Amino acid sequence: MKRAGTIFSVLSLTLVLLALPSCTRRASIRAPIGGFALTSQRITLPYHGREFAGGPQASVANTYCLMCHSGGMVMTQPPLSLSAWKAELNKMKNAYGCPLPESDVDELTQFIQEQNQRGAWAEQ
Repeated sequence: MKRAGTIFSVLSLTLVLLALPSCTRRASIRAPIGGFALTSQRITLPYHGREFAGGPQASVANTYCLMCHSGGMVMTQPPLSLSAWKAELNKMKNAYGCPLPESDVDELTQFIQEQNQRGAWAEQ
């Protein structure tokens, strides 16, 4: 009985695949009555050229913070307390899905606060 089910599945799949060519549309598709057509565009965003410098947490900050934020975003924030920065990092992790490992949150919080207070950047 199991073999009959397998044979039936293979036969059904074969029939579907044979019927597909008759279901396809022509290659040319007319634009809708609005007179516009959708086309692909290539967009190149400017490179900010700045990264965090100093200490092992700089690499973590460059990896996880700069994947979404511009280079100057931390520097333009008002000075925040350590607990406020930790809340921001946890929001990025929990609400926005930043893949920052939980083990790096406390050290990165301290690092980001120091960078914000000093405005220390390394130009590339």
